[in-house]
Order: sequence, then C-alpha cells, then structure tokens
Amino acid sequence: MNVMIKLFLVSILFLLLSCEDSFLEIKRESTQVIPKDFDDLQAIMDAPLMYTGMSTELGTIGSDEYYVPDGLLNTLTVPFQRNGYIWADDIYEGQEVADWDNAYRRILCTNIVLEGLEKLSSNENEHANIKGIALFHRAYNLYLLQQQFGADYSDRKVQPQLGVPIRKESDVTVISQRATIEMVYSMIIEDLTLAIKLLPEKPVVKYRPGKQAAFCVLSKVHLQMGEYDKALEYASKALNFSDELIDYNLIDRNSLFPFSSNPEENKEIIFYTSMTPSTILLTRYSVDTLFYGLYDQQDLRKDIYFNINKDKRILFKGSYQGYGNGANFVGLAVDEILLIKMECLVREKRFMEVRPILRNFLEMRYQGNISVNISDDKLLSSILLERRKELFFRGTRWADLRRLNKESHFAVDLVRIVDGKKYVLKPNTSRYLWPIPNNVVELSDVFQNPR
Repeated sequence: MNVMIKLFLVSILFLLLSCEDSFLEIKRESTQVIPKDFDDLQAIMDAPLMYTGMSTELGTIGSDEYYVPDGLLNTLTVPFQRNGYIWADDIYEGQEVADWDNAYRRILCTNIVLEGLEKLSSNENEHANIKGIALFHRAYNLYLLQQQFGADYSDRKVQPQLGVPIRKESDVTVISQRATIEMVYSMIIEDLTLAIKLLPEKPVVKYRPGKQAAFCVLSKVHLQMGEYDKALEYASKALNFSDELIDYNLIDRNSLFPFSSNPEENKEIIFYTSMTPSTILLTRYSVDTLFYGLYDQQDLRKDIYFNINKDKRILFKGSYQGYGNGANFVGLAVDEILLIKMECLVREKRFMEVRPILRNFLEMRYQGNISVNISDDKLLSSILLERRKELFFRGTRWADLRRLNKESHFAVDLVRIVDGKKYVLKPNTSRYLWPIPNNVVELSDVFQNPR
C-alpha cells in the first residue's frame, strides 16, 4: 500500500480514538479504519499517542516536588490542575481526564493490534516484534493507571477490589468493571513476561521498546509490590544491556537545555516517553525551596537541573526531554534502574555489593572527592534521597510516596499553603487514589474510589 495512504488511514484511526468522548464512551462505527497488514499495525504502535502524554500528570501535580506561589492557583482554568494541587473533594468538575482517557486509548490500540495480528498470515519476525510491542504498551499503561487510580499493592488484602479495569478486547461496547489489585498486577507481569520473549534485543529507535525496556518495567512493578528480590533480578537483567551513565561533570551547567532533545543521543534513555505539558507545571510553579536545599554545592544537578527565574521562582530545566516545552521526559532510563538496583541490594542486606555501584553513580553526579563511607543503617535513606533528587519531575514521585508511606520512618505529610490556607495530605489516606472520571462511573459498572 502507498505510504501516504497508510499514514492517512492511521491518522483517521487516531482521530477516532482522540475524540472528546471518554474511552468508555467510544462507539464502534462502520466507517472505522481497520488495519490490513503488518505495516498498518506497526504504524499504530509508532503513532505519537503511544509515547506522549503519558499518565503521570495527576501524580506529578499532587506530589511534593514543587509549590504554586500565592495568587497563581486560582488563575488556572483547568479544574484537575487547580483542584489536584490541593487534593480536593471534586478534582475534575465533570471534565475529561487525560491520564485516564489516553492510557485506555493506548490500551485500545494494543488490543486492535493484537487482534489484527491473529488475522494475518504468519511472518514470524514481524509478527513477534509487533506483538511484543503491543503487549509491552498494554502492560506499561495498565501499570501507570494502577499507580494513580488503583490502590497500592500492599492494600490487596484490605481493599482487593480497588484495581483498575482490565481491557483485553477492542470492542469498546463491552462494559468495563474494576479488577482486583492482584488481577491487575498478574496481568501486567504476564504481558511483560511474554513481551520479553518477542521483543528485539535492540529496538530500531528509542520510541519503541526492546527487551531491556520490558525488564525495566518488570523491575518497577516488583519494586512497587515490595518484592525486592525480583525487582533486583529484573533491574540487573535490564542493566546487562546497558548501564552507562552520563558524566554530569561534562555537562554545561549554564545551558538552558543541558540535554539533547534527540533521545538517540542520550545514552541513559532506554525507552522514550513524555508527559503532557501542564500550565501549572509550566508557568505557575516553583521548585520546593526545602527540596532545592537538599542539593549541596558539590551536587552538579543543582545547576544542571534548575534555574532561578527573574521573579525568584526556581524552575526545572534538566529534563531528558531536552527543549523546554514542559513535556518532561517520563520514560525509562539507566539512572532510575541503577537506583532500583541499589535500593534492592540494601533491602536484601547486600551492603558490600551496593557501595561500588553507589560510588560510580555519585562520581557521575558530583564534583570533587566522593565518599561512600556510609553506615549500613544509613545506606537506604541515602539511596532514597539520591532517587528523589535524580528523578525530579520524572513521574515517579507519586508512586514512591504511596509505597514509602507504608514504612513509618519514610512516611511524610504533604502540605500546601494557598493564600494563607493550609491543606494536608496524610500518609496512606484514600486521597492517594485519584477519583475515577465522573462520566466513566455514570456510564459503566466501574465504581468510584473513596475520597
């Protein structure tokens, strides 16, 4: 088929998937474009929807990485940004929720592709690669949805029903129901395990996942489950493909955009995705001053990551996205996986093994003499601090708060002061579950999260 015709058909498909109706309201039309061959299916998996606007926006808005200066919050016109910042009762005010809709659109696309593959005559290499990519995306998006709209894995025995809906078919007229937490995590692991067998060792571009990316997500999943031995196993397998860090000593600290906007030029990036640009995280925020103070003068990230604006706001400039359009990089990278490996080694009490890894990590992020003369009982806190500083605005903080709040010595109260009024988010409260979109609850068998 002519390349331009293919692009047109795929564009029509994504136009249909991007309509204003929420995911659970989309109806199958007789005019919907049906992919015909491997090229069509690959084109769906390569479309920008699959790696942009990832479902980490709500969690970033609700996290403790920044604050909104007085007088600016009420200038926001998007309800979930304004209300999400203070963890309000009504977050959405009846409007659509991109973190929900976009993730389920991506899952819908994967199901269309998986069903399409079943109808095509076998071409072993193409079939395996496309199926692996689709399974990866379905698992990754289900994982992201669970971190925002479903309960933490540790709550599976207390509130087992608080998993997000699992979609395994492209027929959107099938009414969705919530799965159990166990079912969601089992589905994620099953899809990723199969994807690893099918994905290539090295993808053609970093917008596509390979085996390393699937091992990365498995590591993140088991970390969130508290299964540190398995998280360590999969982190190590991922790092066997590549474990090289960027030496921040060689980065221009004064550059407005310190990192390349081409993912292929960033050796740490394993799989590229970005977050939707939010007004609140573009023009209304300032990096939390107490958090900024955690970076000492030897820490190269203090200047590489941040810039003090003319109005004295501290702004983030260090995204692996490169150019500053607010669509921060939230994909998979070597630094995060190394931090998972170090955390799990400490939790498994393998202290001697973690120190050389930590030393190498610090040498890439600090200038001057580096010491890892840290007592065993302080290693975990030190690594978690490095994790928090390293992964700023990466879309990981909300999930970290959820899991670490279960450990009393790491639990924190989140506090907002808005024009003199104080708002507090206590550890382990139901407000760590973002509400299910209002229209989804009204039009399906999906029940609402507690508030």
